Amino acid sequence: MLITPTFIILSNHLCFLVITMAYEEIRKALETDIFSNKKALYPSHPSNTLINRKKEAKALISSLKPTIENTKSQIILVSGPEGTGKTMTTTTILTRLKGVQILNIPCQIANTIRRALVAMLHSLNESIIPYETEEMKKRVLRKIEASKRPLIIYLQDFEWTTKRDRANMLSMLLLLPRPKTIIIETRHPGIIDRKALECQEIRFLPYTDQEIEQILKERSFEAFSPGALQKNVISTCAKLSRGNAKKAIKLLKTAGEVAEAQNLRRVTPNHVQLAAEQLQKSEILETLDKLPPQSKLVLHAILTLKRSGRNRLVTNNIYESYQKLCEEKGFRILTRRGFNNHLANLLQFGLITLKPRPKGSPSRTRTIGIDLDPKLEELVYQRTQQA
Repeated sequence: MLITPTFIILSNHLCFLVITMAYEEIRKALETDIFSNKKALYPSHPSNTLINRKKEAKALISSLKPTIENTKSQIILVSGPEGTGKTMTTTTILTRLKGVQILNIPCQIANTIRRALVAMLHSLNESIIPYETEEMKKRVLRKIEASKRPLIIYLQDFEWTTKRDRANMLSMLLLLPRPKTIIIETRHPGIIDRKALECQEIRFLPYTDQEIEQILKERSFEAFSPGALQKNVISTCAKLSRGNAKKAIKLLKTAGEVAEAQNLRRVTPNHVQLAAEQLQKSEILETLDKLPPQSKLVLHAILTLKRSGRNRLVTNNIYESYQKLCEEKGFRILTRRGFNNHLANLLQFGLITLKPRPKGSPSRTRTIGIDLDPKLEELVYQRTQQA
């Protein structure tokens, strides 16, 4: 086959065209590459420095000394709202301790005695988990007695434990041999009888906007490509997070993903607003999935009253609406006390708000508020209808 000059010229043109197209694709990909290391915005990402939590860290280290020295048992209550650095500070300190036996119990999953025992056996590197609860207790005891190291038990997110199992779990842990420290981490310190347990409390307060910005700047330096964040993105995240560092980091990550989905090179404050709407929806739906059926029914009663045009959502009227729903759906009607417990549950998860009591109203009457976007409210109504 003869190769003519014309064929060579055409081949060269074709190669140049292919190279140009490939270059354009690479250039576009680089232009829309907002993240350099998205993992830096994950909750599990380790932090080398405890930003604005040195005081609390110092208090925790000081409180752990008696156990490290194997002198006495104690309970330390680590409390504060969500996103105030409780978990990050505690886990950072515990991972740096040497020669200590640490039993980690994540109560969001291990919320019963049986599940707590499974978590403890995993922490003790037990590969075969027995079926019987009593056998699990015996195996935990044998493992702890065999170890000569100081013992620290970390109950993470303790508010997720069931009320019945909460006291039993603490009693079981207090009966374990050898000096030990039980760290109870919770957003709701009221669930613990602090006087009866004689526990020390280390309180974590919400971050200021300036502190949140400092945390976000450290994370964003590692997470985003240079110039990917427009001015005011970090300050907008800080304002919307209301002192919650966990929410602020999640907001920044989601804003980056929103911009990335639009094939844009930079994240703007508008992306942060869109991310806030997305997160509110996903968080509420995630919380709904975790609620017990009776809590969903109480929430549905509130929404049913609101849809009927009631200006004030008073607890007496809500209870009547709840009773009707129970009869319709074949649920057991709880006493007023049980009903109030589920109202408190909804308040705890931020699904409803408690409004100030008007003058002259009965002391037991409360006015409930529910402030959701209309579309989201409709979605919540449909989800709770299926309870």
